[in-house]
Amino acid sequence: MDPSPAEYLSPAIVSTSLGAPDMYSIREKLEQAAENYFAGVEISFDEVDYPSEKDLFAAAERIASLCRSLGLEIVAFGPFQRYEGLRDRVRHNAMIDILQTQFSIAMALGARMIIITANHLPQHELSEEFILEDLKLISQWGVDMGISIAYSFTCYSTIINRWWKAWEVVKLIDSPNFGLCLDTFQIAGGLGDDTSALSYNGTEESIRRTNSLNRMIEVVPPNRIFHLQVSSAVPFVDASSPSHPWYTPRETPLMSWSRHGKGFLFENPLGGDYSMEDLAKYIVLGSRYKGYISMEASIPAYEKGLDVPNYYASRARAAWARFLGMLELTEKPNT
Repeated sequence: MDPSPAEYLSPAIVSTSLGAPDMYSIREKLEQAAENYFAGVEISFDEVDYPSEKDLFAAAERIASLCRSLGLEIVAFGPFQRYEGLRDRVRHNAMIDILQTQFSIAMALGARMIIITANHLPQHELSEEFILEDLKLISQWGVDMGISIAYSFTCYSTIINRWWKAWEVVKLIDSPNFGLCLDTFQIAGGLGDDTSALSYNGTEESIRRTNSLNRMIEVVPPNRIFHLQVSSAVPFVDASSPSHPWYTPRETPLMSWSRHGKGFLFENPLGGDYSMEDLAKYIVLGSRYKGYISMEASIPAYEKGLDVPNYYASRARAAWARFLGMLELTEKPNT
């Protein structure tokens, strides 16, 4: 009899999903993560950078020490963004210097995985011919330093914005330390052209989406999925109007939705055969994923109370417990 999925999965949480670094200390967020029975945490670069630039390595060492004292594993560091494919190679060289510092910080943290997010800068600033070259370089750094690289995409990334494009990159890099970071929000946002409808039931488009997910499970080996991030989502919101509270001049509507529209699993159920919750279940059961699963949510700007870290950690804990209950239903989702 196969073991329950709960026996090979561990709960983690993204540090910035417990409060903004400029408002809540990393200590109080990590303490709440531990009190709510999380085993791991993703550390954002902003958590390390906040004290001051001269303290980066000391801050990383303090965070690592605090995590050890709380029994938390730092499962990933990042995400690193706006790196690969830069058309301006002088600018690329400047990014190399920044990334070398960030790799060193990852070592100070004791993090054995970093997350690289596919570039979302404007098309005219990017060139496809440099993507593989740039990623192969940092993959080799990772090999030399004993660090795995989980390559992530977003539904608003400029070139690599679908799971199959990210998988093609992983295949072409062809290194054991370079794999995928899958995010249910970004997968769902990239499954169809109409991001306002994330219910995949009963239409020709839903069949195409379902076939895409089936293909992902069939073609991506389980050992190439390095990390999994899960969340729910409010229906797509077009924040392109300056009057909208999410509006930011340099953000696309998809980017604003991604940064403001996430909740923990089951908090914003959109329904359909492949809701965010079913997507997460399908990936775990279909790919036989083993490892940490990071709970993720966005925090509205108006939520500034002292209890934000505790409030979000307890919500994430409830979502994790409910997700484990869902995984006990081991049948395959409807296809």
